[in-house]
Amino acid sequence: MVRHADHTSRRAEAHLFVNYLMNSKVIAKITNHIGFANANSVAPPPLDASIASDTVVYPPRDQQQRLCCGETEDYRPIHALCSMRTR
Repeated sequence: MVRHADHTSRRAEAHLFVNYLMNSKVIAKITNHIGFANANSVAPPPLDASIASDTVVYPPRDQQQRLCCGETEDYRPIHALCSMRTR
């Protein structure tokens, strides 16, 4: 990731931009355009029905729980990857 030398002066703008992107109507339009899932749990209502019902894009809850950090013989490497993904 490239960081501008004076990144702290843009912190407020960055927060505004992320908040804008997480608006359910905005993120739904983006999702409908690119066809990938988003992290906004409120977004599904305005989503295209074919995307919202696609289990590859939005796996069922039981499948989501098995995607990462499941019980394995040695869960530490998996847990470390999941922790990095959520930072």
